[in-house]
Amino acid sequence: MALKQEILKKSAFLTIWQGISKVIGVFYFSILVKALKPFQYGLLGICLSIFETFSTLFLCTNTSIVKNIAEKKQKSVFHKGLILNTIVGIILFIITFLFAPLIASFFDMPITNLVRLVALFLLVSSVKETFTSIFLGTTEIIYYIINEAFFTLLRLLIVAVILYSSYEVFGVLVGLILTAFITIIFSLYLIRKITFTKGQTTYHKIITYSATFFWLKLLHQFYPQIFIFLLAKYSTLANIGLYKFLYGIVFIVIVSIPQSFSLMLFPYLSRFSYNKQHDRLQKTYNMGIKFALYLALFLSAITLLVAKFIIVRVFPDYITAIPYILYFLIFGIIKSLEVINGSLIKATNNIILRLKITPIGIILSTILSIVLIPQYGVLGAIIPFIIGSFLNLAIVMAFLLKKLNITPNFLPTREDLALIRSLIRK
Repeated sequence: MALKQEILKKSAFLTIWQGISKVIGVFYFSILVKALKPFQYGLLGICLSIFETFSTLFLCTNTSIVKNIAEKKQKSVFHKGLILNTIVGIILFIITFLFAPLIASFFDMPITNLVRLVALFLLVSSVKETFTSIFLGTTEIIYYIINEAFFTLLRLLIVAVILYSSYEVFGVLVGLILTAFITIIFSLYLIRKITFTKGQTTYHKIITYSATFFWLKLLHQFYPQIFIFLLAKYSTLANIGLYKFLYGIVFIVIVSIPQSFSLMLFPYLSRFSYNKQHDRLQKTYNMGIKFALYLALFLSAITLLVAKFIIVRVFPDYITAIPYILYFLIFGIIKSLEVINGSLIKATNNIILRLKITPIGIILSTILSIVLIPQYGVLGAIIPFIIGSFLNLAIVMAFLLKKLNITPNFLPTREDLALIRSLIRK
């Protein structure tokens, strides 16, 4: 019970922050979709998809940083991780900047200058996200929240001011770059408040785990972007805007809290796996999977009831997205379970298992999308995405839990209910 209380108390802070960040995120999202027409939002979606695809390299290093910090909390992990990610950021900047015309030609759009802004955003983000990983790995969650709150509020302010001046997609990217840079300065101040242990972690240890994780992260990072690219090729910018609009709503409303909870679980699962504490590993995983499932179902039901009213009243330009809401909510429920399983996979070093299975869903959904998108547009993208994601989740869970000898439990127990009551009383 004490372990669950510790995790849930820290997760409660994350949940409260997520509630606040949702409000901020809704304002930020609203500013974007109100200021940008669907075709402009589609253009921004392409730029951010390029960013998310190329950012795989430093995200892999970040996962290794979280895992190594969680196990021993050594300061050398921070120093070496920061150096590695800075080098990765510089390399990504050079490659993306130089090949911007080629990337733009792939979409057959005049976006070379926008891609070069994406290159700069990759550089500053590689450093900013290193600090985020350090704060998370220490499980001193208050510093993680403070840092993320600073970034989120600053992003809202800067992007709102820029869009008020009518700089459109170019201005949004400039705002993101500026926000990330200022957050780095703030993180340098905040990191000094954390006490680390002595000891040396080698570059080899960080890189080895990162390299193992790279191909899986590349697949998962690129997977959602496949549908953006295919919509760009076989459909319209307006449909990309609708897709990104609903995808954004699902992540803000449905996936963000389970995702944050999974971030909190990852250091603990890593610690229990490292110390071979099977019982604690199983209890912590089951707590996470139940939390993700019930919360996603509850939030999906609420969203289904109010989404149409909100879109009609607040986002009338996106009214044609209404028929697709239910499909995106189904995807959100699947994704919520997937992020919990992802933490268990990373913590127990079962990346290869997932790497073998993930291409099955990706190949199947890509083939289906190529067939369906030309005729059905947004629906032709999200239905294959649901099928591929569910297939991957089901197969990975079956093999992983059998290998780890973990019995999944989706039903709430007396211990869970007692824990919730004790936290409410406090």
